Amino acid sequence: FSFHSWDCRHGEGRMTTHRYPRRMEIKRHRLLEAAQEIFLEKGFHAASMSDIAKKAEVSPPHIYNFYKNKADLAMAVQERMNQEIFDTLKNSMFEERSVDKDKCLDNLLKPERAALMLTLITEATRDTKLMEHFRKHQKKFRELLYEYYHVDPNDEEHKVRLELLNALDAGLAVRSLFSPYENKELLKELLGKADSFLARKYPVDY
Repeated sequence: FSFHSWDCRHGEGRMTTHRYPRRMEIKRHRLLEAAQEIFLEKGFHAASMSDIAKKAEVSPPHIYNFYKNKADLAMAVQERMNQEIFDTLKNSMFEERSVDKDKCLDNLLKPERAALMLTLITEATRDTKLMEHFRKHQKKFRELLYEYYHVDPNDEEHKVRLELLNALDAGLAVRSLFSPYENKELLKELLGKADSFLARKYPVDY
């Protein structure tokens, strides 16, 4: 996982055309909020679709109008959190625009995101269907990065650099759960340099 992602509204839920799209989007948002709380409270395995429906104040069968199963819903929650980080960072830290960079770092190191990521990864080691979701997630993630950083499909070095950047992002998020970073200004500066070197392909002696 990384702070780069895509809009979870284009995921694999089963939402169909509805005469009140705004109302449906509000329900979707409530389901994602409820699912995040339940997954963090009980873990993926112990959480049930009924628990999530009750928290979101919708009928249990209604969830399946949006998401086909619990794994699909869990991935949508994670993707939404990643999207927030990607959008902010893309428009500030690595584009050098005058946007609140503290918000970028706070989103990257958000404890809820890291905790949920660990919960889902742990479950995926026991659940082949959830692992399948992770693999699809990573495939879409790579496509997004290749497009954003203009990667030549035949450039193996550039691909490996992006994999390293992805691993760095995930590691920073997990580490922040156990040992919060004190010098965020320095961390922001070094993250910018890491992005420049790994993703933008500056010379090796940069």
